[in-house]
Amino acid sequence: MEGIHPGSKRYSEFPYSFVCLPPPLAERNANHIGVSLAYACRYWADHLSLVALPKNLTENCVRMVDEVVRTRLLYWIEALSLLGDIYVAMPSIAEVGHWYSVCLQRILH
Repeated sequence: MEGIHPGSKRYSEFPYSFVCLPPPLAERNANHIGVSLAYACRYWADHLSLVALPKNLTENCVRMVDEVVRTRLLYWIEALSLLGDIYVAMPSIAEVGHWYSVCLQRILH
């Protein structure tokens, strides 16, 4: 148990935090994320929040966004982390949540 406490020798010798990848691995993986995918990861929620849908398309778009969030959310977070842009995740999730609630209100009324 001694090795997991902040003051212990093993903890202080651990070179990286548990949430960060070592620089060589992060650089290698970030290099495999293309410019277009990096842009999409950073800004998709901004673009989505600007979409004003006609009522007849709202339900289909909500379903598509729901599917993306349910099946790709962890991949998106991983890509942001590798790009060094994990700080984008929480504001983006809040933006998508707001867009989603506005759309649901339109569907229900």
